[in-house]
Amino acid sequence: MDKVEYFAARGYRVAAMDVRGYGGSSVPIEVGRYTLRELASDVAAVAAALSDEPVVLFGHDWGALIVWNAAIRYPDRVRAVAGLSVPHTPAMQFSLLDLFDQMYADQFFYMLAFQPAGVIEAEFATDMAAALKRVYFAASGAAPYSGFYGRGPRDAPFLSQLPDPPEGPLSFMNDDDPAQSVAAFQRTGMVGAFNRYRAVALDPDSSADIVGAPVSQPSCFIGGANDVVRGMIPGVDSFADPGVACTDFRGSTIIDGHWVQQEVPAETNAALAAFLASLETITAADLDGDGELSEDEVMIESELVVRDDLIAKGPAPEWAKDACPPARSWQARRRLPEAWQAERMLLPGTVAPAFNLPDHDGHQVSLVAQAGHWVLLWWYPKAATPG
Repeated sequence: MDKVEYFAARGYRVAAMDVRGYGGSSVPIEVGRYTLRELASDVAAVAAALSDEPVVLFGHDWGALIVWNAAIRYPDRVRAVAGLSVPHTPAMQFSLLDLFDQMYADQFFYMLAFQPAGVIEAEFATDMAAALKRVYFAASGAAPYSGFYGRGPRDAPFLSQLPDPPEGPLSFMNDDDPAQSVAAFQRTGMVGAFNRYRAVALDPDSSADIVGAPVSQPSCFIGGANDVVRGMIPGVDSFADPGVACTDFRGSTIIDGHWVQQEVPAETNAALAAFLASLETITAADLDGDGELSEDEVMIESELVVRDDLIAKGPAPEWAKDACPPARSWQARRRLPEAWQAERMLLPGTVAPAFNLPDHDGHQVSLVAQAGHWVLLWWYPKAATPG
């Protein structure tokens, strides 16, 4: 199930936009129309058109850089942000193209190969379907190597550097995905897609006002263990500390591939769902109203999701364990009693006020419904339970 269906089924309002240069969006020919500043403004405009409230953004690859930048430039429009495949790197005073030109001197590097106008477009135009399939496979976790950088001479044709894909459809793509991609690029041409790579040279000037800026909203990162992006800088693991430039980082999930939302959709959706749940989580309650939190008042929390009329316990994410250390020991000792699951006290998608459950093992338990399907389980020492 893709992200749109997955989260819409859980009560979220979901929109997937065609980035400038792709799909049904506009395709200006000027390179300057594809800077991160320009593309972030598109995201902000769509968000404003869809919602009066700040939105949560998910972005993959270039989309990740776009949503990171949108979060920085439009903090009033962006509540939280999840980047897939590309961690947030603050804007710099120099171009990444200059950096890669030095690091890959006399060696092939795909972004540099995309700079001459019309050359890469002509490579793809020869057989669009075959070219796209080759790229999708080369960047996937199934490829023996990516070929995007470091294997051939600087002037080698791009597609010649990539491994041959297998016969037949790629396992991680839906049957209609290739045809849809080909149809979209036949409409738009490839100029928009490759102009984004050319606009990298313009990003330092257009982003001079946010050089070094971190992402301050709640954020998370999802990437592939063998992602082509991870080793792009020789000798550096780009995923080692993906939250270093985020001030409210909720954690990273390293899974498989590069097209994580397609190669490992269940794991990707689960990580994004946990991130969304973290936005609704309350971590402590002042039960006696004295303005301070005693040890007994710190809640030991667990995430719950309502599915098929049942309350099913999910594993506590790392951010919850760090924020509330007692959850670590609780997680090891307790499970949600089967009797409570059978009572079917919440229906899928409903929102209910807080209510108490029967005593269990000397503790009083309360359930509080949150947005969508997510609820919290609060365990209070019996003596501290509000009357």
